[in-house]
Amino acid sequence: MKLILKFAAVIFFILLLAAFYFPEMNDRYQTKRIAKDVLNHLVAQEFDQAFEGIHYYDRATDLEATITYKEAQNIWVKRLKELKEDGTYIVGYDGLRVKLDDTYPKGEVDLILMENGKQTVKKNVNLWFGYSKNGWGLGNFQYYSGDHNYDQIEEWEKALSGHIESAL
Repeated sequence: MKLILKFAAVIFFILLLAAFYFPEMNDRYQTKRIAKDVLNHLVAQEFDQAFEGIHYYDRATDLEATITYKEAQNIWVKRLKELKEDGTYIVGYDGLRVKLDDTYPKGEVDLILMENGKQTVKKNVNLWFGYSKNGWGLGNFQYYSGDHNYDQIEEWEKALSGHIESAL
């Protein structure tokens, strides 16, 4: 009888883990993989492939977009190509970290950018993830250097953002 109770306790513990811990681990794993894929494609300048991991939106971040995937992809890729033509693009990244904050994923990364022929490192760039019917996606990059106020957004942040203006 004691053996059955011990066995039942172990099974109960495993079920608790499965119900509460594993879904969070899965979200953390998925969002880190998505961030890594997006960043790797950005470094390789494969913008169409990078967009596959972007959570795009044209209204509030938690509402489904009113524009099609292809329209959003074209706008996003065009922004990144224009940014590169202006001399700013990602050449690498380091220290990708994703954790859960009250069951919601958030991340940080050190981005290595080329800005007008000069390599710069943006430390502790915040990564915001959004969730839609397609699953998790990387929605925004937010960088606070301390040199400007929090409302000021750099051009590369705007270009990489999943926020899509509907007019090309």
